[in-house]
Amino acid sequence: LEPVSEGVEGPRRAHTMVSGYDQFQKLWFICDQCTPESHRSVGTRQISRWTSQDLVHWGPETVVLPVREDESREADDVVEYMGLSTYRVGSVWLGLLGVFHGDRSEPRGAAPTNAELWRKGLTEYRLLVRRDAWRSWMRVAGKQGVMCRHNRVDGYDRLIGTANSMVRVGDEAWLYYECWDGDHLTWNRDGTTYYKDRMRIGRTARASLRWNGYLSLDANKRGEAITKPCTFSGTQLFVNLRAPSGRLRVELQDVSGKPLPGFILDGCGGV
Repeated sequence: LEPVSEGVEGPRRAHTMVSGYDQFQKLWFICDQCTPESHRSVGTRQISRWTSQDLVHWGPETVVLPVREDESREADDVVEYMGLSTYRVGSVWLGLLGVFHGDRSEPRGAAPTNAELWRKGLTEYRLLVRRDAWRSWMRVAGKQGVMCRHNRVDGYDRLIGTANSMVRVGDEAWLYYECWDGDHLTWNRDGTTYYKDRMRIGRTARASLRWNGYLSLDANKRGEAITKPCTFSGTQLFVNLRAPSGRLRVELQDVSGKPLPGFILDGCGGV
């Protein structure tokens, strides 16, 4: 590795982290919160992309994840996209999308130096997936959060900050992230402190999950799931299951939904 020339800043801001390297396009890329100019033009924060061949010269900003139309725009819950941490898993890219639920119902929630920038609110992270480095990020499990804020107003991760890439430790994935025990708003518009009896404290926290256990389907007494049509190589298919008081039965179907002979549900004894 050779050091990048001193004094060179990233395109977004000095502390922007490089998101990854696209081996097909042969480009380094950054996916992060849009620039202030882009933010002002649409009135909300969204996710932009920058690319570089040498980590020194960066191309122009391109919006790759605007706030979707089905997101909340209620005054006390205005959704903005605050950041995107990306990392590669096998042949796909996963992204942790920082979602800011802003409260614009009170004028004091605007930033002291910029009335167009609203600060009051809380955050969560959602999971995205994409097979290339930046285009057409897709939701995983809809708008359900994969990392949600603490339910107590003074919980240690009431406000979730930057999340980094997951690392494998044994059979678990560990994720270290920033967090605070309070609202995103520290100073009111008039310069007074938001909390009158304390100051929020920042911490580093660790989340963990089963390795490759990003998503699950849950059923109370009885449930059914049908996958999208898929192809695979090999002779076996596996399903991770936890059913201490139940069982799983499986049927294989063709693309039209017709059961394949020898793999019909009624003939499956279940496990």
